[in-house]
Amino acid sequence: MNKIKKYENIYINHDFERIQFFRLIKSLKKVEKILYPGCSFHITPSLIFPDVTYMDKDTNVANFFSNRNGIEQYISAHKEYKSKSHFSFVKLDYAQDKIREQFDMIISIFADSAGQYLPGNLRKGGLIISNDFRSEIKTLISRKDLKLIGHIKKNKKKYEYINEAPNRSLTSKGRDFVQKNGTYTYRDKEIYYVFEKIE
Repeated sequence: MNKIKKYENIYINHDFERIQFFRLIKSLKKVEKILYPGCSFHITPSLIFPDVTYMDKDTNVANFFSNRNGIEQYISAHKEYKSKSHFSFVKLDYAQDKIREQFDMIISIFADSAGQYLPGNLRKGGLIISNDFRSEIKTLISRKDLKLIGHIKKNKKKYEYINEAPNRSLTSKGRDFVQKNGTYTYRDKEIYYVFEKIE
């Protein structure tokens, strides 16, 4: 099976690609280099951002990214920018090993303990976008080098950025797949927290 079909079957066919979400976070701040830990087969960020480093420890994900030509062709056909796209994949367990590269944004969505191990790879003034996967937000809030500056949520069919910390009573309601016409469609009930690196 064409490896790109794996991305399409998981994300596109179930409205799980969240391209509107990535368009929104691109509008928050001018950034160049993006790190996406725990990426799985989710290559949607490369349709919005020209320079993305994907990271995952899963061998199946590494095998998917080995199809570089197929992924490049898909990105070139669907990207929303004029410049040439650049992406790389790093097979890494970031809890065990480190990378030295610095990034302008870290997208930590369902990435276990990324807030504990990866903020050192974020440049000062850079952003971390994270949901509260396995109480990740407690870790991020406790860090003195990060400041919570806002949050993102989906209001009906549109993602919106609120330029303030969410109310403490506001919590993520998680992922939800609804069956419609024989197909499961994703409804995003997550709250995405936006942190800025201040030190």
